[in-house]
Amino acid sequence: DLRVASEGRAALPLDRIADIARAAVPGSRLRAVAIPAQPDTPYRVTLAPDGFVVNGGPAISVYVDPYTGRAISVLDPASYPLGEQIVAWQRPLHEGEGLGPVFRFLVFLSGLLPLVFSVTGVWMWLKTRRRRRPVPTSG
Repeated sequence: DLRVASEGRAALPLDRIADIARAAVPGSRLRAVAIPAQPDTPYRVTLAPDGFVVNGGPAISVYVDPYTGRAISVLDPASYPLGEQIVAWQRPLHEGEGLGPVFRFLVFLSGLLPLVFSVTGVWMWLKTRRRRRPVPTSG
């Protein structure tokens, strides 16, 4: 359970929460801090694993109690079983992250090609339609 007890205490500042999360995962870099919607839920800090560019590979999530400063949970996709690691990589690969600029460009092209095929297909259809002449009917 990831519930925390606020008991009227003030939450720690965001930079302190980020520092706590980085200390829980040494060598990582900060990607984002999600502020909870409810006061009894922890902050979720997203970190880039060591060795990845900031927007590459599956992110590590650290849940931090904003009142005690304790790292409640660390979810690192590298420690998941193989099947869950594959699932964790689906989003970064879908977005073209994690494998460098050539892969990112190939993902961009694969997203652009359906548009190109649609536009050129309609253009070719209109072009052949204009060439057709009505066949005279005898009557």
